[in-house]
Amino acid sequence: AIAYAFQPILSSRTGDVVGYEALMRPRSKILSSPLDILRMARAQSKLADVERLTWFRALEVFQTLPDKPEGCLIFVNSIASQRLSPADLERFDAAYGALLPQIVMELTEDEEMDVEATRIKKQRSERLHMHMAIDDFGTGYSNDSVLLNVEPDFVKVDITIVRGIDQDKTRQAMFRNLVSLCHSMRALVVAEGVE
Repeated sequence: AIAYAFQPILSSRTGDVVGYEALMRPRSKILSSPLDILRMARAQSKLADVERLTWFRALEVFQTLPDKPEGCLIFVNSIASQRLSPADLERFDAAYGALLPQIVMELTEDEEMDVEATRIKKQRSERLHMHMAIDDFGTGYSNDSVLLNVEPDFVKVDITIVRGIDQDKTRQAMFRNLVSLCHSMRALVVAEGVE
C-alpha cells in the first residue's frame, strides 16, 4: 500500500506556508522508497497506474489535511512520460475541479520527457489555470532544455545544489544564475532541503 505525506513549502519573504508537496510513502518492507516503486512499475510497464494513483490519492488525502491555509497550493508529482487518460481526466475534474487552480503539476526528473505528453499536460494546465513545475532541477532529465520547453511557473532546485551552498562559491553562483533566469521567465524558485 502507498500513503501520502505533505511537506510544507514556505515563502522566504513571509515564512508563511504557501503550499504542500504530496510525497509518496510506501508501506512495504520490500519497497522502501518511491524510487523502488517507480523501478518496479517501469519494469512491469505500470507507470501509468502509478500516475493515476498519485493524482487521485494525493488529492483525496490533501482534502482531509487539517489547518491548511485557504487557497494554498498542492504540488503533485507527474511522471514526465505519462499522462492520464481522457476518462481519468474527466473523473478527476469532476472530483477535484474546485482545486484545479491550486494544483501545481511537478514534472519529475526520473523519466525522459515525452514531448507529446508534456505538450498535452501544458495545454491542460493553461486551459484550467493549473500551474507547472520542474522537480529536482539539476539532476536526472531536469535541465536547461526542459526549462525552455516547459516554461514552468516553479522550478524546484535539487537538494544536491542547495546542500552546503553556504560554503561553496560555485553552488552560490549556479543558484544566483538560475534564480536570475527563472525570474526573467516569471518562474518562482523553490529550494529543496532548506529545512
